[in-house]
Amino acid sequence: MSRRRLQDGQPGFAGGLNLDADELALTPNEVRQAGNAELDLFGAIQRRQGTQRTHTTTLGGTVRAGYSWNLATGATQLVIANGKLFTATYGAFPMTYTDRGPAVTASVYPSIVGFRDGGGYAAFIADGGELNKWDGTTLTTNLASTPNATQLAVYNQRLFGITGDGETIYWSGLNNGDSLGVVASGGGSAVVRTFSDQRLTGLASIRGALLMWHVSGVSRFTGWTQDDINIAAGTEGVTSDIGSIAPRTILGMETYAVFLSERGMYRVGVSGNPELISGKVNAIFESLTATQLQTAVAVHCRARRQVWVTVSGVGTMVYHYDNNSWTGPYDQGHLTVSAAWDALDASGRPIVLLGDTNGFVKLADVDGSYKDDRLHDGTGGTVYSSTIQLHRYTFVIPEFEKSFRHATVFAEVGGGDHTISWRSDFATGQHVFVGAGAWDAPGTIWDAPGTVWDGAGVVPLHIPLSCTGYYLDLTFTSSAEGGLRISRVLSEAFQLSRRVF
Repeated sequence: MSRRRLQDGQPGFAGGLNLDADELALTPNEVRQAGNAELDLFGAIQRRQGTQRTHTTTLGGTVRAGYSWNLATGATQLVIANGKLFTATYGAFPMTYTDRGPAVTASVYPSIVGFRDGGGYAAFIADGGELNKWDGTTLTTNLASTPNATQLAVYNQRLFGITGDGETIYWSGLNNGDSLGVVASGGGSAVVRTFSDQRLTGLASIRGALLMWHVSGVSRFTGWTQDDINIAAGTEGVTSDIGSIAPRTILGMETYAVFLSERGMYRVGVSGNPELISGKVNAIFESLTATQLQTAVAVHCRARRQVWVTVSGVGTMVYHYDNNSWTGPYDQGHLTVSAAWDALDASGRPIVLLGDTNGFVKLADVDGSYKDDRLHDGTGGTVYSSTIQLHRYTFVIPEFEKSFRHATVFAEVGGGDHTISWRSDFATGQHVFVGAGAWDAPGTIWDAPGTVWDGAGVVPLHIPLSCTGYYLDLTFTSSAEGGLRISRVLSEAFQLSRRVF
């Protein structure tokens, strides 16, 4: 005569964070908490990595925009802080940011794109006044007769711009951004009324189309040739229902664009309706104020195939587009992020740079670091805490009481203290373990806090639970300066109701 043996587990984490469903509705590959955690490309979950300042002294005010201007001769980082333009070449820390002088209104979040100015390459800067540009040597402000642009995009060898407070879109002559909206130089303008009188708020170019965002709606302009600029004839509606007032979250990806609306995060292609991609975490996005939406910023983390969406007061939510899932928020050092842009390091590898409210430019995802705001030389900084709560284990039969035997964790752990805590409806408990790389004793029982594992690679370890209840919640917490990567978790229990003969 024996009691029925039951199993439950977390076979992987590709489903990501789910805040929408109740505890019993989460699927086996979803989690309830993923704070300061990310997914790898194979569905394991791990601590995110830290941030490090790239220079020694503040730029004097909030960093409101950044742009990696990639030319044949290398990449130049353009940074707008305290109304000034700073330039730097990415390289060994500390980097030197050179003050190029007043460029924009200090209180706005500018839009920056690289294009041509008729004679060579230039980076154009829109700040709500006449257009500005940096040609690598000279900063020119308030280009004559250009509109008061707030957002810019390049499409079909023309520069496009909008003012953010009207229905008019402006374009330049071929390969000459100086002529934005200047008819005498080949530029022009048109009123876009695809959805009646709605102001334009954002732009993005994807594949063979220019997408234009309204407060409630998205329009599409398709030019068949370089000279085809008939906006009235070439503009069609993509949707009249979903728009955006968060222009800095609009990102043109390979085949679609992503953007944040007041109803969550969406993606939209050249054709077809916008698709909600944040359904499982919409509790975060649906509660945002207009100010939070207008200042939110998104960036493509190409190296990890992610989109980061940073919101004031929330931190950074991470969309893993290969898995169509989310983790986050990233808090602590990410709570002061005011700008974000993708760039290349000195070896040409993709990186993400962050600007913060303290006037610093920071490198994100610093390998092997679990501190935020480390100084340029790698010292200092503050360790952040990562929290990963698995889906609720009910062992198939939530209505019966169980005796929980143990949980087996397949993981790899760096140095420092890490905690696994468990909770049933009757009891709680925890185990603290110390990582030193990983472990060399597969199958070892965690029977004493402070046990050190000094092997390498992912190994299975058993955690004794010794409690009863109808459900089991398992949570991993890391507050040490070391990594934690979990591949899967299995658990075993015995049914406490009628015995099985």
